[in-house]
Amino acid sequence: MVKYFNPKSLERLSRFHKLIQKEITGTPRELANKFNISERNIYLMIDWLKDYGATIKYDRKRKTYFYPKAFELKIRFYIKSIIDDEMRIIEGGKIYSTARILQGKTFSLPQY
Repeated sequence: MVKYFNPKSLERLSRFHKLIQKEITGTPRELANKFNISERNIYLMIDWLKDYGATIKYDRKRKTYFYPKAFELKIRFYIKSIIDDEMRIIEGGKIYSTARILQGKTFSLPQY
């Protein structure tokens, strides 16, 4: 499943992952306070990690989340300038690549 994050969310998810690896997360409420977010967002981050294949458990005695199986999270983020031949036209919720438009397979541009 594809997830879209802003850079702050990616950084938060990375920090959360590191705390789980070290098994020092604390309770969901403590985590929420640490990250200055709601508990609901903590559960969303757990779901995101699970979507990427992580198995996450919670130990009530130690009050921490942990990975019972090894899990590695690599986050890559880059910014790229789009050149003319990579541009896309968005119309009515559909995205058309310049190449498809030039091939005449999609539509003709409206005249203004």
